[in-house]
Amino acid sequence: MKLLAVCTAFCSLVVSAFAQPLVQPDFYDGRVPQRGNKIIFCVWPTSPMADLDRAIGKALASIQLFKPEFYEVKVGTSGTQEIFEQELFVHLMDHCDAAMGTSLNWKPLPEWLTITASYYDMPYALVVHDPDVVSLGQLPTGGKIGSVMFSQADLDLTRTLQIEGTSRLVRVPYDTPNNILDAVVAGRLDAGIVPGYAIPGFRAQHPDTEIHTASTSPVTVKPELLGITVLSRDSYLRVLLDQAIAVLKADGGLAEVADELGFPVAGLGENL
Repeated sequence: MKLLAVCTAFCSLVVSAFAQPLVQPDFYDGRVPQRGNKIIFCVWPTSPMADLDRAIGKALASIQLFKPEFYEVKVGTSGTQEIFEQELFVHLMDHCDAAMGTSLNWKPLPEWLTITASYYDMPYALVVHDPDVVSLGQLPTGGKIGSVMFSQADLDLTRTLQIEGTSRLVRVPYDTPNNILDAVVAGRLDAGIVPGYAIPGFRAQHPDTEIHTASTSPVTVKPELLGITVLSRDSYLRVLLDQAIAVLKADGGLAEVADELGFPVAGLGENL
């Protein structure tokens, strides 16, 4: 199945890697580019997290006295995970210093890539069309559950279905949260697990659509920890970003930015 090369979310850069692009070390072990006090962040404008990524990028840059700029990654086609990695490498080489919205679950990282501490803990929610369904465990045998491929929710759901004997339900992998929400409303899915931030935007775009949230029990879905990726050769930049993230977590700055933009803030500041 092809995976839409969109970092957040979903979409933010919520990915795990299994294949690595064939990149010679000489290409990423070279000299560090000199940009003065400017830092360029890659953002995905189609991601529902784009505004949050921009705001947090500005806040982090301010801590280290950087001048922030943003490069909007154009998403034209879908492709495999390997193609996504190759495109990310090109962006980090040619267009930006750091890419927002990458899941810390991406393991193992390609050797040419490194990632910061998390700047946002993204919660998930179960969405259903039937208001009488209050938990995932109520779904009938053969019930179809959508999840964003390679996300934390997808991993937690797969693990539960395989280990805890709830294989009577069917996992259906999707590329984006909005496609899951569309499928739930259309009746192609009985339920879907999506990032919490995706629901208000979907309701705003579809005010007459009936969609409800429910418990994910018996599946325990952990928040997705999102960080910033940089080239391994720029490890000094990762250290500076880690320092800025720690400062903003400690003083509540990250939670304040998220709250102002209407994003859930539970858990922010706990992963120092």
